[in-house]
Amino acid sequence: MLIIKMYLKMKRILLGWLAFGMMACNQSPTTPFEVVEVNVNSADYLKDEPAFKHFDFVKLDTVSEALLTDVSEVLVGEDRLYVLPVLDARVFIFTKDGKYVNSLSMGQGPGEVRCVYDMNLHDGYLYVLDNFRTLRKYDKDGKFIEDVYTRDGYNLLMEFVQDQLLLFDPYMNPGQEKLMTVVTKDTVLYHFPKHQGNESPFFHNTFANDGYLSWPMCDTIYHYDAEKMMPHPEYVIRFAHPSVYDVMENERLTASRWNEIAGDDYHCKWIHAVAIQNGKLFFAFKYDKPYYVKYADGKTRIYSTLIEGLPDLKTGAKGQDGKRMIYSFNMDALLEHKEKMGNEIPEGKLRELYDQVVDEEDNPILVFATLE
Repeated sequence: MLIIKMYLKMKRILLGWLAFGMMACNQSPTTPFEVVEVNVNSADYLKDEPAFKHFDFVKLDTVSEALLTDVSEVLVGEDRLYVLPVLDARVFIFTKDGKYVNSLSMGQGPGEVRCVYDMNLHDGYLYVLDNFRTLRKYDKDGKFIEDVYTRDGYNLLMEFVQDQLLLFDPYMNPGQEKLMTVVTKDTVLYHFPKHQGNESPFFHNTFANDGYLSWPMCDTIYHYDAEKMMPHPEYVIRFAHPSVYDVMENERLTASRWNEIAGDDYHCKWIHAVAIQNGKLFFAFKYDKPYYVKYADGKTRIYSTLIEGLPDLKTGAKGQDGKRMIYSFNMDALLEHKEKMGNEIPEGKLRELYDQVVDEEDNPILVFATLE
């Protein structure tokens, strides 16, 4: 799924602004949203079982043209996988069974990329956000078609909702007062006011998926309404533990203060990997470790283990494919865990996966965990 660095103001300020925006559009000043209670110390919430019981996996081919380490994002097309690494910031294309197909070329020529910060599939085409500001269009196998849009300033995340392009400011554009820009053929709109200050953090881990938006410093999950061209709050996460949102109620969060909180085990933070399936909400957050949350019918279930038999992850989902969340496991972590398990690896899918864990230099294995 998508990585950027952004900032959002306190929930009450955001909700107030949204209400004002809706009134300006002749909408009701109040927006209904659900409150999701989260308490990892309560047996009523925390479950002694993994978040996912069923999964599939794909081992990516290790070839000289595609040597990958940490994965930032994965997209699933009709018959292709698109992988964006953290360091080698260009797109690598594989078949759905992991065979290498192609990659975007680095450079400054036509169709070449300098540094891809995000990618998206729309109407069968691959779009990449290159060098903060240029939206480039390719066919499914990475053949360049055209540059679609160039924007001044910096953007680290893009999302298509119908035919509307959403761009997100990582707090690098001092002349821009809003965090989200909506671009259509006819207009440009701006949403979410910025916090103003001399030491504004450069934020990462903003998340956008299927019109659902979350920021690392906001306890609210938003949904973008394409018809009204407005985001609205859909879920508010209420933690029973200290959180970054509590801190923001009492102080202006500077870059140094955020870095301190981001690295501690004392504050809940970073709501991400948001997915909605059949009216059920799934998301993850960080506290003393990563946690995974399922919410439906007013009930919250929290899990501290992703998949039994696989190593813990320090990062979140890399994408979504329908009812499946996509996670990336590096070979060194899998080899270490395989050694710890020894002869205790059960038959079935887990044994099939570990049978392919041989060389620490191999490319990562993508795991597709089924939401139930």
